[in-house]
Amino acid sequence: MVVRRAQFALAQQERITIERTSAIAKPFEPKYAIAQLVFASIAFFAAVVVGEPVFTFVGGGFVVAYAMSLGLNIQALLFARGLGQAGNADGRLILAPHFAMRDWGYRALGAAAFLFTSGVVFAHLALLGGARILTTGGYGYVRRSRKLPPQP
Repeated sequence: MVVRRAQFALAQQERITIERTSAIAKPFEPKYAIAQLVFASIAFFAAVVVGEPVFTFVGGGFVVAYAMSLGLNIQALLFARGLGQAGNADGRLILAPHFAMRDWGYRALGAAAFLFTSGVVFAHLALLGGARILTTGGYGYVRRSRKLPPQP
């Protein structure tokens, strides 16, 4: 819900736009969200069967990664809303889709670095699991951004 509101707020302002947004909308389609939900359900079930340390790593990792992603999406929502207000920005910037997607990946990798460091310092498997999940997601965005064409 926060992601949709952030996307709507970003679409309402005209300061920063992303060229050819259809090229980067694919990961947010409902069928991919359902696939992620099915994967998470299977991972939770398998973690419960295997035992408590694995459940903490996988289940707690999903919760921590979701919480960190929620924070990043709230920041994006507030940023997009701020861009739409008069006097906060001047001019116009058009981002290439590959740059925007790569930025999402870098933000996820930055969050993963924070969670990894926290997981090592506090010796907690949920933080390390969240770091692993965000690392794979961030790397996936960076890898996908390489397949998108650059801005003409």
